[in-house]
Amino acid sequence: MRMHRFRELHEYSEQILDFDSGFVRFSNEPVDASLLRIELGRAVVLRGEGDFPHYASQATFPSRALIFPVGPCGEVIWHGERANEKRTVYSYAPGDEHVGSMRGHLSWAAILCDPEVLDRHTRALGYDPERASAGSVLTLEPDVKERLRTAVRRVVGIAAHGPRPFASEPVRIAVEEDLLSAVVHVLQPACKRRSAAALSHERVVRRCFELLESRPRDAVYLSELCEAAGVSERTLRNAFQDFFGLSPIRYLHLRRMELARREIHDADPACARVTDIAQRFGFTNLGRFACEFRQLYGTSPSQMLRDARRG
Repeated sequence: MRMHRFRELHEYSEQILDFDSGFVRFSNEPVDASLLRIELGRAVVLRGEGDFPHYASQATFPSRALIFPVGPCGEVIWHGERANEKRTVYSYAPGDEHVGSMRGHLSWAAILCDPEVLDRHTRALGYDPERASAGSVLTLEPDVKERLRTAVRRVVGIAAHGPRPFASEPVRIAVEEDLLSAVVHVLQPACKRRSAAALSHERVVRRCFELLESRPRDAVYLSELCEAAGVSERTLRNAFQDFFGLSPIRYLHLRRMELARREIHDADPACARVTDIAQRFGFTNLGRFACEFRQLYGTSPSQMLRDARRG
């Protein structure tokens, strides 16, 4: 995780996408901006905030990118359309050109990834990816846009505890899966459904995801996944091993750990107890839960709860 502050537009653009953009300034107000860059194994998350002069920009994107405002923004006009914080997402493939202008305050986020990684994940969810056209401006339903913002907030929240959580491969994989699934969900209108003959394990994974997404704060167990996918435990195990490199039992265990972490992080300081939260998600051995929690997130559950109280 790297946090930078900037006073120059060209320095800002170089840190965002590792290349220099062309800028034309229309006013002489100073730049006062910050950028948080979080590098995962298969994706990069950017979170930017700042005040900008009136300027125009032009750039060619080197990677697959979704860029979107996450809060109130000034006058942002990209590709001839004004940004809407609740609905607008800009979708770029490698080589796509961006042209736009803006001025005022901007709070934004971006998800960058290799297009082959995104294509593989799209196929795993049962879709045949078709890349969006150059500089696509997507107008989303508010709940779809909120899912994207929630995925980014989750990454930033974990990163606030330092680099150690992402050093754990299971945690990093779970976070990346959440991010990539949110991106695929945004791009679904541009994807063509694959034939039934080509789905096999992909169909199993997709049905499991549908159940998990319908219960975002509930523990889900192996028998429920088998029932939702309509397959045996053996088929489910093979599907998860193919796409995640984990057994479904391990995947569900890590998901329950993440649900418990979110609950502790967002706990009401007046009445929450780590014991109650752990047991709510099926962790009856509190010593083992605390030990694994520290290994995954770099802090104890009780310390995270104390930090929540201070916040």
